[in-house]
Amino acid sequence: MMSPRFSIIMPVYNAGAYFAGAVESVLSQSYPDFELILVDDGATDGSGQACDKFAAADQKVRVIHVPNGGICKARNIGIAAARGEYIMFCDHDDEYLPGYLAEVSKAIDEYDSPDIVKVNHETLRRWHTGDTAVEYSGSSMRTQVVNKGDRLKYSFFTDLVSVIWDGAYKREFVFAGSLIFDETFRFGGEDFLFMLRALSASNGVVWLEKVMYRHYENLASSTSSRCHPELVGDYLRTIEYETTIWRTVDLSWNVARFRRWIIRLDKYVLDASGCEFSRFRKARIMSQFMRMLLPAASVWKGDASGCGMSDHVLLAFAAFRMGWLFGLLRAFRPKWTRRTS
Repeated sequence: MMSPRFSIIMPVYNAGAYFAGAVESVLSQSYPDFELILVDDGATDGSGQACDKFAAADQKVRVIHVPNGGICKARNIGIAAARGEYIMFCDHDDEYLPGYLAEVSKAIDEYDSPDIVKVNHETLRRWHTGDTAVEYSGSSMRTQVVNKGDRLKYSFFTDLVSVIWDGAYKREFVFAGSLIFDETFRFGGEDFLFMLRALSASNGVVWLEKVMYRHYENLASSTSSRCHPELVGDYLRTIEYETTIWRTVDLSWNVARFRRWIIRLDKYVLDASGCEFSRFRKARIMSQFMRMLLPAASVWKGDASGCGMSDHVLLAFAAFRMGWLFGLLRAFRPKWTRRTS
């Protein structure tokens, strides 16, 4: 049996009403040379049986049933089973847009089989009513090859490739680099760590400007909308890994990096629904992040304004979250007043 060009891995767990649409968006692609690997991650809502029905109806579909182990383990099982020249991913409630596979295949041929091909994507927020709103409509970056040798450009590019489902990864490249998902990540962030490892191992990335993938944030069920304290440790580990890979003295990139991580921490942990951390613990966690981020920036020698890198980072942070900081200071002020009176 000849290997297909693409192996598309879709972990499935209690996918609900959106699962069929995700599968159909893949099976309806005009480009025919692919296999769809559905990894049933111990679903309890009938999604596993739905996988079997799709496999019975279309020979492109393969199903693997496993006990529930999380999305990272399911993806790793799919990677191990993949037979395609390139490995791709799709979440069980997202959609491939028409022509996605054809565009990627064309780029593979045109750019001499690159390690990674990435496409533009859009993000829609989706409520339980089915109503949607555009959260992100895609990057303005034009189609190009981003080479690892172009240090500054490649560093900026990492902000556009923090997810894995909008790209294709050469199978031999994935296996040669032992690129798998960290199965200790249970509440998000695993994509970014995978991409950091992939980028550090590759010689460059082909970027396609056309929006080809639609990602949904399902507000009624998304883990992103709830607080998961475990993310603090996951983020700190990822920051440490990122620092060892991207050693740069460029001011703009470091400020952007600092801001990105503070936004993630705030959105997905400190300000997420159900966060029960005290203000003191929030301040201590924020301090941990700053200690991790500032040393890498301290090599900056300063600019025409006379400010050093740490000054710029602190200013950027203060501008972004000044209200939060003042609220924290106000919360502690009575205690300080009592101590000094």
